[in-house]
Amino acid sequence: MIRWILIITCAFSLFNCTSVPAPSSVQEPEADFSTEEQRLQIAIQINPEHWLGYFRISKFYQQQQQWSKALDSLQKAEKIAPDSIAIQRELGSLYQILKQEKTALVHYTEALGRFPENKILFLDRGKLYLKLQNPDQARLDFEKAVENNSEIFEAYLLLAFLNIQERDLVSALPLLLRAAEIEPEQAEVWQQISVLQEKLGNQKQAIDSMRKAVDLNPDDFGYLQSYASLLEKSYSTEELKIVLTSMLHLFPENAWPHAHYGNLLFHLERYPEAEIHLKQAVVYRQDYAWAFFRIGALHAEQKQWEEAAQSFLQGLEHESNNLWARKQLGAIYELQGKTEAAIEQYQRILDRGAKNQLDENVFHRLAQLYWSELRFRQAIETIQEGRLHFPESLDLSWKLARFLEARQEFAPAREIYLNILQQSPKNGEAMVRLGLLEQRMGNLKQSESYYRSALKISPALHQVRQQLIRLQLQSSEITAAEPELRRYIQENPNAEWGYAQLGLLKLLQKKPEEGLSILQSGLTHNPNSSWLQEIKGLSHEKLQQWAPALSSFQAALQNSPDSPFLLAHQGFVLTHLTEFERARQSLLRSLLLSDIETWAWYQYLLVQETKVQEKWFGQELFKIRPLLEQILLEQNDTDMTALSNTDLSSRTKGIIASVLQLLRGQRQSALNTVSKLSLDNLQAWEVFQIGYIFEINGNYQEAEHYYHRIQQSNPDFPWIHARLARVYEKQDRISESIQAYTDFVSHFEAPMWALSRLASHLGASKRNHEAVAIFQQILKITPNDADTLNNIAWLYLTTGPLQSRKIQQALIYARQAVAILSTQEHLDTLAEAYFQSGQIDLALKTIKEAILKTNSQSEQFQYLMGQYQRFRKGDLHSLPDADVLNTSQ
Repeated sequence: MIRWILIITCAFSLFNCTSVPAPSSVQEPEADFSTEEQRLQIAIQINPEHWLGYFRISKFYQQQQQWSKALDSLQKAEKIAPDSIAIQRELGSLYQILKQEKTALVHYTEALGRFPENKILFLDRGKLYLKLQNPDQARLDFEKAVENNSEIFEAYLLLAFLNIQERDLVSALPLLLRAAEIEPEQAEVWQQISVLQEKLGNQKQAIDSMRKAVDLNPDDFGYLQSYASLLEKSYSTEELKIVLTSMLHLFPENAWPHAHYGNLLFHLERYPEAEIHLKQAVVYRQDYAWAFFRIGALHAEQKQWEEAAQSFLQGLEHESNNLWARKQLGAIYELQGKTEAAIEQYQRILDRGAKNQLDENVFHRLAQLYWSELRFRQAIETIQEGRLHFPESLDLSWKLARFLEARQEFAPAREIYLNILQQSPKNGEAMVRLGLLEQRMGNLKQSESYYRSALKISPALHQVRQQLIRLQLQSSEITAAEPELRRYIQENPNAEWGYAQLGLLKLLQKKPEEGLSILQSGLTHNPNSSWLQEIKGLSHEKLQQWAPALSSFQAALQNSPDSPFLLAHQGFVLTHLTEFERARQSLLRSLLLSDIETWAWYQYLLVQETKVQEKWFGQELFKIRPLLEQILLEQNDTDMTALSNTDLSSRTKGIIASVLQLLRGQRQSALNTVSKLSLDNLQAWEVFQIGYIFEINGNYQEAEHYYHRIQQSNPDFPWIHARLARVYEKQDRISESIQAYTDFVSHFEAPMWALSRLASHLGASKRNHEAVAIFQQILKITPNDADTLNNIAWLYLTTGPLQSRKIQQALIYARQAVAILSTQEHLDTLAEAYFQSGQIDLALKTIKEAILKTNSQSEQFQYLMGQYQRFRKGDLHSLPDADVLNTSQ
């Protein structure tokens, strides 16, 4: 029986099989008759009429390469036994040896004409057709050979090979199975059946067939290797363990079983044993890249990053184009924080990988690393390259669009989102991003359109509905927001935001009674909401329901005790409840917590004792006070008819009108109003009002002039120092501003905003120790104020030479500040603290975080990039390249 391996060789050499080499020429070698030839000749002489003698001597001549004698002997045998199939087959084979293929083909055809039922002759002619590169005729002959389920083993094999060459694996499989049925002891057949079944996805059948091959040849390395590989893929752990153990016993110095047994132990989490076998594999085969990679994976699983990286590098020395290994190495470098090394690995994958080998995720990882290293343009270009390779990838498109947004490149980002919508027309998320983009670009109508489109696709996108409502509330047709708000509340009955916005809308619509009902419902779901209590207080205030208003404001203040707004309105309500002392305290605290705000300021003046008010308002106090009270109560609803009907001077009426304009946010109108008035013989409050109008409109010299007039006429009035401090500050007269703030804070306990400004100016004036003392004073009052913690840290980091700075204390304060509020300024300070303490990697990581939060078109972005470059240089004695210390930020 012809072995399977010989048949395969024949098939791929067009079945030019023979046990005798072909003649090199028609010349026959000279040779003496041997003893064997004499014996065969004697046999023919004894029985010249028997064909077998001629047949045997022909075989002898073929062995001796005496081709003409061999052919002559066979032809004599044919004459004696023309019906002998053996002679016919031998003649056909000999013609082929003599390279007389056409003669052979004629011979087989004539023989088949005489013996049309002989399947062996069809097999032989089919093989000749293959040799003549005529597979279609070969197939017809092979099909004749296997007709009626014949037992011709080789014909089934050759038909199977023809089908495999034509990639018709489904048809090839039953032919191979039939061959195995005829000769079940052929291990090679079972191996090929296994290969075919695996390609067809029949994993279990592939294993069963390979098992039969191994049973027939239990010591064959190739069969055992194929069997183990199949078991690995099917996770047949126990059977795989038996096979690999057997291979280790049979081939103890072969690298392959050691490597794969180590891999099995790795998956069984038997790490020490796994490492022993994997390392033994690379001892027996030093270029065994796969084993090195598995060792690398084993170390990575145990978070032994250095060892893992080293093993992958060793493997890549022998298999440099293994993209999987490079990806693993890149990921390990990422985990080690070796960003540049990771970038190098991912970039090599993109440079070396064939188009069909590239992995979309590599583009993602590389771009993200470039971005983290602030190499923004390279990040964008990497994603763009990825989109060329994967044009249908929505993930790459998303990343590119978000990168462009972050770089303030809104127009190209919009194009990418529109492209995503072309690929995925019902992509609600893309519509939302387009809505946000258009909103940032000021295209509110387009923004609203995208939000509505997104809501049609996904009505449950509550944040989108919020954005849509915000747009409506900003528009002139705010009533359109009400049905949207009610729907939002219906869908989100616990949503504080919805009740608050609807309550505010009812205030704008002058329907506070309706608002109270809505707010009470909101408080049922959110009983601890300061926001809802605040709006409820404002609604009661609008209805002049003073006691319920006070109750609401006090409830809100429980959670926000330092809210200047709440304190001001609490003081306002207490005034109407005639609790003047409590009102004064509440309003004073409001003014000390934030810079003067017109509404709170005039309310504060109106709760002072009468003699103080007379000093400010003069003899017309009792005419002015009711008008100011009306304005403070009604603001936008104030009817100025009452003002025109008074007998006040036109100047005083104009200044009262300017108060109303300031309350309505009309700064320029207020300036225009007072600019038209006669400004002689002014009362103190009028001088202050005019100065304040000039100040908030940026005319600081004029403001200073009027504030000095107040200072001269009312030298004991402490608030004028705060106003002068601000106008000095705006004119960069910092030393004068410091003195004015110092004068102001000396009159009050804990004027928070003024203390903070004073400390900042002291820091900017290099009076750092004084600045720190004031910031520490602020911390005693508000220990969790992130800005104050940040400012102290920054001053510690910029006071004196490096060796004398309080770097560790600065690090503590900076960490606390970032933990409370992670702004760019606070991150910058923390990065500086890390840098000065020698923790440069943490400094770089932190400053990157700050940069990635910052508008790339801003001056702050350029400053932070300068910090990043400075940290990379590592000069601890250098200082930040900033015009102003960030205590002023």
